[in-house]
Amino acid sequence: MPILTRFLFAVLAVSIAAPSPTAEATFSIAIKAAQETVKSGSEARVGITLTNISKRQISIFKVNGNGQAELAGFDVDVRNTDGNTPPETKYHKKIKTGEDAQGETSQVVVSGGYISLNSGESVKDEIVVTRLFDLSSPGSYKVQVEKMDEQSKVVVKSNVITVTVTQ
Repeated sequence: MPILTRFLFAVLAVSIAAPSPTAEATFSIAIKAAQETVKSGSEARVGITLTNISKRQISIFKVNGNGQAELAGFDVDVRNTDGNTPPETKYHKKIKTGEDAQGETSQVVVSGGYISLNSGESVKDEIVVTRLFDLSSPGSYKVQVEKMDEQSKVVVKSNVITVTVTQ
């Protein structure tokens, strides 16, 4: 095999290789419940603060409007006291899989764009957990938010909070 061909294969292999396991995230995520206790049937909102922890400017997709962070690539993990995930709503299934329930047709329209964050800067958003999961059963729920860091290819997880649902 000619040297040039070997060189090109080597360059290609390096350019498509997975990031190293020590890749560092470029941002952190912190969450806080808007209300730690909510009544069954009420909205459970969680505030999200994403902070650029790198030494360079980064770009983050931000949805127009507030309370729709799930459309900007944020995912939510919710667990009851038994460690089980409560039932997902039809909306959550739709945005995760792109598929409707049998016999239904719907569209999810996303409006937003990329914003730049300098080192140390933060952006705030919210996610309505009850839009994604059925939290109608009273009890305590552990909530954690995560988002893929497209630059480092690391999944960044937030702190874990507890939301209590009462009757």
